[in-house]
Amino acid sequence: MQVFKADLHIHTPASKCYKGKKDDAEYLRIIEKAEEKGLKIIAITDHNSIEGYEKLIEQKERIQAEVDGLKKVSDSKEAKKIIKEDEKILNIFSSILILPGIEFEVNNGVHMLVIFSPETDITTIKDILKNGGFDAESFGKEDDVFSKWSLFDFYNESVKYDCLILDAHTDSNKGIYNTIKEGTTRIHAFTDKALAGICYKSEKQKSNIRNLFLQPSYKRSNPVAFLKSSDAHKIDEIGNEKTFFQLKNLRWQDFKDSFNNPDECIFTSNPNTQTIINNISENSRCIFISELNDDHKDEFAKSVCGLSNADGGYIVVGADSKDIVNGIEIKNKEDIDRIYTFINEISKKTHVNYITVNRYHIKEDFFIVVVKVDGSEELVDVDNNGIIYCCQKGKNVKLNANQIQQVLSQKIETKYQQHISNELAVIRKSVSAVDTYLKSQPIISSYNKFSTPIHNHLLSIEVIEPTKLAPEQKQSLTDRYKELENGSWKGNIMYIEGECSPRLKQAYLRITPPKFTIKGIKKTTNKNSLYIIPGGAVFYSKSDLNYHNNKDYPILKIEVSKNYSIKFLCAFLKSSFFLWYVKNKFGDIDFFPPEIFNFINIPNIHNGNSAEIDVISEIEKNVDSIMELERDFLKTDLKSLESPNEYITQHNEKTKNYFKNIDDLIFKLLKIKEEDILIIKENLRANYIYIPE
Repeated sequence: MQVFKADLHIHTPASKCYKGKKDDAEYLRIIEKAEEKGLKIIAITDHNSIEGYEKLIEQKERIQAEVDGLKKVSDSKEAKKIIKEDEKILNIFSSILILPGIEFEVNNGVHMLVIFSPETDITTIKDILKNGGFDAESFGKEDDVFSKWSLFDFYNESVKYDCLILDAHTDSNKGIYNTIKEGTTRIHAFTDKALAGICYKSEKQKSNIRNLFLQPSYKRSNPVAFLKSSDAHKIDEIGNEKTFFQLKNLRWQDFKDSFNNPDECIFTSNPNTQTIINNISENSRCIFISELNDDHKDEFAKSVCGLSNADGGYIVVGADSKDIVNGIEIKNKEDIDRIYTFINEISKKTHVNYITVNRYHIKEDFFIVVVKVDGSEELVDVDNNGIIYCCQKGKNVKLNANQIQQVLSQKIETKYQQHISNELAVIRKSVSAVDTYLKSQPIISSYNKFSTPIHNHLLSIEVIEPTKLAPEQKQSLTDRYKELENGSWKGNIMYIEGECSPRLKQAYLRITPPKFTIKGIKKTTNKNSLYIIPGGAVFYSKSDLNYHNNKDYPILKIEVSKNYSIKFLCAFLKSSFFLWYVKNKFGDIDFFPPEIFNFINIPNIHNGNSAEIDVISEIEKNVDSIMELERDFLKTDLKSLESPNEYITQHNEKTKNYFKNIDDLIFKLLKIKEEDILIIKENLRANYIYIPE
């Protein structure tokens, strides 16, 4: 067994948020940095894209072709120099296991890593992305793109391929632990057999998740690994966080198999023998045996059966406990053969075939031997003697008839859970959505009585076609967009790439439109307007903007009558209540199409009601606060900051709090009862719509 360093979460220039250089040479610098950091396994995991890995392989093939070509046609000093430099790069490629991967965003905003066998055809991976709802327009993007797949759809699809699924950063706002609220959905998210590993940063959160797995409802049918990775978005971050894999060979199958035995094979610090013993002994099904000889045959056989009946575990030979480790003497091949003969005899005697054996050095000729026993679907006994043992808290316990029945029942339950867990998760999710939909109808009926059609309060509504631009203007706009995807705080043209969701989990630019300045475009005039984008996004602007996109999508511009607050309307059309309302009334949160927009109801405000005026005034203040935050955010040069991600996170958190205030104020204005608010939020979660909480 050898230890290999791995970083399984590395971005390239194919991710839009990549912070390093974006030339072709950057891909080679990535693997050079990986070698410099001593990494032997890396996964290229760009946001919703396989293009970074594809580019890396193209670079390898280009260099190999250059070497082959130069060797055929020239033996000059210059050619030899180029060949030497190229072969140095090719040696790095051959010395590192480079795995194709994706950081895939499912439709509730959770980011999952899917890491494929290097034998997987890139076309196959592109088809997976396409089927999941991503295309060339969305490759490399995160947060403002939405997959067709739920987390459970993603799990169900993944089992069709030779791959591993990891929770990309469980304890962030994009991971399972922090994103999915406690309950049935989170249980199924964590216990699904497709989930092989959990990437984390906080040791406290790791401990919390480990404690979850001790609960009966969180019991897994297969183990799960805990890992650390860099999530590198620039060269210098590669390998800053890493995982250590103990493997026999540096190849995909050994790497993948290690996830079936994470206690012995996967570590977040460089393992030694004592680390491995400590890791294994954390498992409550670990038995220590001091020797491996005829005097211990019965004890060893009982341990094999006890672990097999208890869903598997470890026998550590050469130790009395994790703190008293003396080892057993192994001097030569004969000693090794004796150990394997001993273990194979017991395996045949007990009819337990799922055994793996590894040895670890202690001192001089002394080693410990770790025997991993997998659980079996049926009960096993020693030599068909009818006596059933089961490992409980590190001890073998002889079971009575009652206890045997309990263990059998548990095994049957586990067996069937493996077959139906995914189906149950999907069914429960659907039932939850239907249940909350039925509960929602009386709330909608009540709201309709105290609301009014949106057209009653519009001064004008206009369909805005994209502004025609000269080729040099289009190029200038494209270049500006690449530099500032979120736009700037002022400008004369609004640029939207395509459809835009009404609710992004990342909060920036949730009120103001993305603005850019392009020469030759007329200046804007002061005119308060709302812009509604295909997809359901709403933007408020104090000025009359030009508009462009490359897909020729029209948008709506609406002006509000003087007796109705335009800032309030903007906030309402972005609120949790409104998204719940349109989803349950029209079946979609995209209210841009005429068949939906023309039948929207908005609150009927009574200008003489002081209580209503006070609430609306508070909502407007929150809108002003968000716009002020956005202006400051867009004025900031993120590239000059030491920790831009931390700055963005802080901004999003502040903005989220204002949106939460708006939600609460709208519930108050509409006099929505507390129990109805719970129904609304449950329904939004069931439909994977983000709630600012």
